[in-house]
Amino acid sequence: MSRPNCLIVYGERSGEQHFESLYPFFPTDWHLWGIGNSQNTLAPIECLFDYHSLSAIGIANIFFSLPRYQKILKILLNEVEKRQTTRVFLIDFQEFNYNLAFFLKKRFPKLQICLYGAPQAWAWRQYRAKKLSKRIDLLLCFLPFEKQWFGEQGFTGKIIQVPHFLWKKFFQYSEQIKRASLVRQERLKNPQTIKTILILLGSRSLEIEKHIGAIKDLVKFFPKFCKGPVRWIGILPEHYDGTLFEKKLGIDFFSDKVLEEKLLECDFAIASSGTVTLQLGLWQIPSLVMYAISPLNAWIYRSVIKYEGFLSLTNILLEKEIFPEITQESVFAYSFLRYLKEWLEVPEIPLKKIEELRALSLLLSGEQEYEKHLNKEFFQE
Repeated sequence: MSRPNCLIVYGERSGEQHFESLYPFFPTDWHLWGIGNSQNTLAPIECLFDYHSLSAIGIANIFFSLPRYQKILKILLNEVEKRQTTRVFLIDFQEFNYNLAFFLKKRFPKLQICLYGAPQAWAWRQYRAKKLSKRIDLLLCFLPFEKQWFGEQGFTGKIIQVPHFLWKKFFQYSEQIKRASLVRQERLKNPQTIKTILILLGSRSLEIEKHIGAIKDLVKFFPKFCKGPVRWIGILPEHYDGTLFEKKLGIDFFSDKVLEEKLLECDFAIASSGTVTLQLGLWQIPSLVMYAISPLNAWIYRSVIKYEGFLSLTNILLEKEIFPEITQESVFAYSFLRYLKEWLEVPEIPLKKIEELRALSLLLSGEQEYEKHLNKEFFQE
């Protein structure tokens, strides 16, 4: 009898972290294969494709990647048939996985498919919620309002709210976060203390390229506009050479392997929009969120999608702009300087943000007995 196997697909670092958080649920006798990180030792799979070579940002970039994606889809479909796969676990990577699920169900109707990370259909393309019912059997969501929203929109499959992987990490570091927050508040009250500002340029090369110029100017002009001593530090994905960025920006860069350690040290953060902004909220760090994409992608979002809501998950969950969002043409040095200057001169502003951020952890813990439901719906043969 052949060994049970499961197709795994994730296409970015946050998806990898989600997978790592649920990896212990997978039976040890299952063979896991698909698209992932070939260097991951915490949650290893047989990688047919490494996601680092597949990631694309924005609708336009995804469009230009379609020929390659279609070739990979065909290979995966053939492998599912060849390996007699019975389970599929898709993590985030929305555009690719949404289409992969369609072709899998069409060709293998009995295949059990789980999607981890609900598509943000509540932001745009609401029709996808109902269509998902024909593509997947189980939807795992982690935002508190998603379970009810997808049900109301006509999704007929099973939905389980699971803890966000960052909530688990927050729980692990909770005592350190409390102590760091108290120390941070004391530093903010004292204009003479050195403030540490953490820079998170992004996890992909396109993000970094779009943001690095504005941050370089920010570091350069900061002493002319803002009073008080500051220390700049940055975080980059571990596969990047930090020394190159240190020369460009004149600040110290560290690998994302020590991200939690540096979060405990900093007073403010400037981060590319993404999962890390939710972590900044959980760690109670007053932050600025930046998001710059290509002009074509910007036009699509403004003219076609017409999404006008928040970008940061922290702002979405708390339903207000705790983190100022600096986007597109506004991503230049002065946009950051005016906020940092105000926060340094009026510490009551960042102190209030710290107070408001304390409610965030209560929203990401998942439903009761989620482990039992998850085992029953997907992992039991």
